Amino acid sequence: MRFMKKTFYSLLSALIVLTMSISQVNAGTVLSSFIQNTGTANTYGFVDAANDAFVCYSDVAGTPGSYTSLASKIYKPISGDTLIVVFHGNGEGGVDGASNNYTQLAANRLAATFVEDDIQAAFHGAYVLAFQAPDYWYNDYTNQAKAIIDQAKVEFGIDQVFIAGLSAGGLMSQRMLASYGDYFSGALISCAAIAKNNQYVEGLGGDYSTTTEYLDAGDPYTTGTTFKKPLDYATYMANYDSWLEAIAQSDVGIFLVHGYYDTTIYYQWTQYAYDSINDYRDSHDLDGDIHYGLIDEVSYPDETFGSQHWSWIKMLNGDVYASTNPSLDTISWFTSLAESTNSYQKDEMVNPTAGASGAVDTYAYNLIGEVTNSGEKIVAIEIDMDGKSVDASKLSTDMFAITGYNYDATGLVTAGVSSYGIFGTEAAPMTIEVASVALNEAGNIVFTLTTRNGVLNYTTLGRNLPTNVRYNIASTDLPFVDAPKHDLQDKSATGVKTENMAGKGDDGYVIETGDQANIMMFGLLAIGALGALVYLKKEHN
Repeated sequence: MRFMKKTFYSLLSALIVLTMSISQVNAGTVLSSFIQNTGTANTYGFVDAANDAFVCYSDVAGTPGSYTSLASKIYKPISGDTLIVVFHGNGEGGVDGASNNYTQLAANRLAATFVEDDIQAAFHGAYVLAFQAPDYWYNDYTNQAKAIIDQAKVEFGIDQVFIAGLSAGGLMSQRMLASYGDYFSGALISCAAIAKNNQYVEGLGGDYSTTTEYLDAGDPYTTGTTFKKPLDYATYMANYDSWLEAIAQSDVGIFLVHGYYDTTIYYQWTQYAYDSINDYRDSHDLDGDIHYGLIDEVSYPDETFGSQHWSWIKMLNGDVYASTNPSLDTISWFTSLAESTNSYQKDEMVNPTAGASGAVDTYAYNLIGEVTNSGEKIVAIEIDMDGKSVDASKLSTDMFAITGYNYDATGLVTAGVSSYGIFGTEAAPMTIEVASVALNEAGNIVFTLTTRNGVLNYTTLGRNLPTNVRYNIASTDLPFVDAPKHDLQDKSATGVKTENMAGKGDDGYVIETGDQANIMMFGLLAIGALGALVYLKKEHN
């Protein structure tokens, strides 16, 4: 009898342990919903710590043909006495003065490059001022830009001012150097837009109305009929030579970059600029460091860009080396010009979390943007778990279904304007592929995305325009360490009424899997306790 009694208690104990184990497994799975946080700082439905660190510094003032000011955003370090001024390319300007004052940050790595930790440390903290043209840098905005730079220089106690530009922004950079060369401590310029086909440039010229000759005839890197020779070529050259002579007379350090196979701007203009400035300085015994780098390929092995024009990518990554010094790269050279003795303090830029959703079993998430080599893209998603503990070991990518779409945020994309950056629609969104899912240090779920959509749409207006980005994460069972417990009596007040679902209570509200497990556990324990009482009564009798 004693043996049977021990056996009974052993079985009862095992039953209790098994019941608790089942409870722990099932209680951790809760059907959860997700909602995108669209109240983001940049208003387009995503967050990007680097770009969100820029704030508006100036707005466009005036009217077409007589703009008195330019739009700009500025990054402010914790402390610093250096200013880096950047000028975007032709696709990032405003439309008839309507500047969104964001595209200049999102379209290229230019501005974002100079807020990276290693560059900020090299400059001991640098302000970064990113202009946006009201239309094109082919119009002369040197006076307006200089006035804003002067204002920043005084306001922030700036000792050194640097300049960087690409394509049309490279043209603008050269224009600024020609007018105010001694004002700058260094310039980093990619594929400056000199003699662009069919483009008139204020201060230079450019009459292509009946062009029949080509500048690249016989060039081994081109077709020979790629770059038109303007009818006013002699005047154009005289004007450009005056720019280059004015630049040479200053002692500003310059590094020029171009791709041999660029079909937008002829690489020979960069070679010509270097030769002209260098020869003038040598012949007049003038100071001023100048380098140039011509490259065969602008892409990386795992990335292909739309044009060989994009030589700025490798320039900004420090992967272009000086033809005059094969061991000297663009970024090392640029940062070597810094003279600041400021006590550098690293700016810890982090993406904000989405916050609590305010609804039961519903979690808000942020789309994470990042300026990649090919522009700003949505690269990740972070779900704010609001302090709930998720079992990371049970997360998998196949648990989640994500779709997305975007739409014009400016209202400029109309029936007559084609867009090349819009993906999906609200009615027919595209599938977003997930590369991995994990928990971060805060315990929030983070997806890294295989599908990386851009935040801008390039249009037939010749402009990159910002888009509103909307992603949807389908409801799924999340594995919790300690499942959220809900009072069944309060389901009518806080639950979501559903139909045709297993586990529905009498009131029509879903009984959570955690509640089902608790009911099962208590039921089994009650049966076990009843059996024990019956057995003990028999023993007593």
